[in-house]
Amino acid sequence: PVANPYFQYRVYMEADDNTACDGSPCLPELKSVNLNHSGLTKYYGGVQEVSNIKPISYKTINSVNIIADDCVSFQLSPDGINYYYWATNTWLPALTDFQSTSQSDFTSYISNFSNQFGAGNLYIKALLQTNSNQGSNCSIKSIDFDF
Repeated sequence: PVANPYFQYRVYMEADDNTACDGSPCLPELKSVNLNHSGLTKYYGGVQEVSNIKPISYKTINSVNIIADDCVSFQLSPDGINYYYWATNTWLPALTDFQSTSQSDFTSYISNFSNQFGAGNLYIKALLQTNSNQGSNCSIKSIDFDF
């Protein structure tokens, strides 16, 4: 598997046993990925989750700058198990993917997370909400924290 140490995303690849590469086994190479095998649906209709596996340690969180499409919302966790979303002036337990924080509220109230939970670890779950009729990608370009 090929995996990013901070986010849950894996690609599995196989290679034939051969030594045509200078006497060493040849490894597979990923040249393209196409999820549109039927030609009918361009995008997955549902929620895709992207989350960090290793915690981000902090004492206080001052701010966050996000560059992402509007279809992305967030949940935060101090332990990687129990996730929270911003609602009614506090971070509440998220019981479903639909209980998530908009980018605007995430950037506005991130410091309240460290105030509410104290210093510790931060886990972020980004929820990319798409539908099969969507005419564009749902993506995250960057998330930058000021600790």
